[in-house]
Amino acid sequence: MVLMTTSDLPLRRIARGKVRDVYEVDADRLLLVATDRVSAYDVVMAEPIPMKGAVLTQVSAWWFRQLEGAVKHHMIAADADAIIAAVPALKAHRDEIAGRAMLCRRGTVFPIECVIRGYLSGSAWREYKASQTLAGEKMPDGLSESIRLDTPIFSPATKAESGHDENITVGRMREVLGAEVTAELERLTRIVYGRGRDVALKQGIIIADTKFEFGRTKGGEILLIDGLRPEIRTTRYTGLLLATATAVVFGCGFFLGRSLQQPAAAERSPQIDVVKQQQPTEKPLPPQAAQPPQSLTGRIQIQRNGKQQPDSGALVILLPLKNPTRLRFDGSALHTEKDNPARLATIAALSQLHAHFDQAADDGSFSLHYDTQTPAALLVISRHLAGPPGNPLPADCELLINQWFESTAGLTGRLATKLHPLPADQPLTPVSLTFQDATP
Repeated sequence: MVLMTTSDLPLRRIARGKVRDVYEVDADRLLLVATDRVSAYDVVMAEPIPMKGAVLTQVSAWWFRQLEGAVKHHMIAADADAIIAAVPALKAHRDEIAGRAMLCRRGTVFPIECVIRGYLSGSAWREYKASQTLAGEKMPDGLSESIRLDTPIFSPATKAESGHDENITVGRMREVLGAEVTAELERLTRIVYGRGRDVALKQGIIIADTKFEFGRTKGGEILLIDGLRPEIRTTRYTGLLLATATAVVFGCGFFLGRSLQQPAAAERSPQIDVVKQQQPTEKPLPPQAAQPPQSLTGRIQIQRNGKQQPDSGALVILLPLKNPTRLRFDGSALHTEKDNPARLATIAALSQLHAHFDQAADDGSFSLHYDTQTPAALLVISRHLAGPPGNPLPADCELLINQWFESTAGLTGRLATKLHPLPADQPLTPVSLTFQDATP
């Protein structure tokens, strides 16, 4: 494998960052060359990783291409032959730039990090816990860590040349950049986050928050100049959601670096902040048995006018009696279409916590995986029958739902709901549940 720790090209090098070398092509273009140097906590490690720079560049290029037609960005070309056609002086250096160079448009960087948060985690949670605010704005009482925010919150931050960036209010951003530019940067930030979030959700990945950088060309165009790069802060819970999907899909995080002016400034590493797990307050569940889970089957029916019929489409959720995390999920996502990204992400995350989901087939049948050494219960939500009017859920049912989901109403609505205990360490037998029509 090819190893590059530094570059030497026939262009004026205007900056050497921790990972990237930046060359001036002309007044309007820069060439970014991603080396194989490895940086962590603002320190360049002694051992490089062969072809790391090529991976960074090509993943960045892939993401920029996904954004074509949505936002304008700084990438002109990332293919070596295309770059050489645009910059003939590099013809003799094809091997050096192949895969790892990106030709970019040049301009002036806005001095604000555009942070957007879809979940209350990280520094956002610390701020909320201390003052019940986020980005200086008052938030509702009683929110829990890593809860999904119905509408992602735009929370800008300063771009510190040393030390850490500092969160600021949108009002302060308006004072610095003006109301028009602030509104446009927020709009673009939401577009980019939405695109990345949707791609990640299809792979069972939850992006809690992230940040982008923008710049403006001499002609006044606003460009995305920073984005997804392969620096995902993994935590214990990250492993539950990511695993292989991280490497394959979102795998390499935010786009390669800043191509606009400010090349000499210390390189920053915007990261994806994936929903984190806190240490559980209760004793964790016992280690899972080495044997594979067994299959739990059954049938869900409704009885109406003295006749039984399949409750096709009923939601069937196998929930351990103890949630080993503080994470709670959006139950309403389970009621959406089968290919809905939020639904797929929720199901994937639940399964990693040994909570499994199925939806009754046309004949009312279902099948779930179940580790019989884990005490659990079967939560069934009818597709066709409402619950008895004015009759609340049983206490044990509501207690279990509240362990796993953000709200009871979001999961069950007004639909009839049953909780069926599953004794541990006993042979599995088919489950048959029937909802009685309570309509007078």
